[in-house]
Amino acid sequence: MKVSCGTRGDDRVGRMRLNEEKVRKNPVQDTRFEKDGLHALALRYFPESQVLRVNRDHPFVDKLIESDEYKDSARLFCHSEL
Repeated sequence: MKVSCGTRGDDRVGRMRLNEEKVRKNPVQDTRFEKDGLHALALRYFPESQVLRVNRDHPFVDKLIESDEYKDSARLFCHSEL
C-alpha cells in the first residue's frame, strides 16, 4: 500500500500563496461607507474579507464626503491611509 505524503499540505500551501498574491495585487475588494459613531475610527480594514469600512460619522471623512458626491476623495484618502 502506497501512501502519498504531503499532498494535502502542498495544496494548502499553494492556496495560501495564491491568496497572498491576490492580496498584494489588490488588498481592498470592497469599500463600504457606514455610520459607526463620532468617536469610532475613521476607517477599519478586515483582511479576511478584504473590506475597507469607512466611518461616515467621523468629522474628517464627513467633510470629504460633503465636498464630493461620488465619495472619490474619501475613498482615495482611506486607501492611502491603509
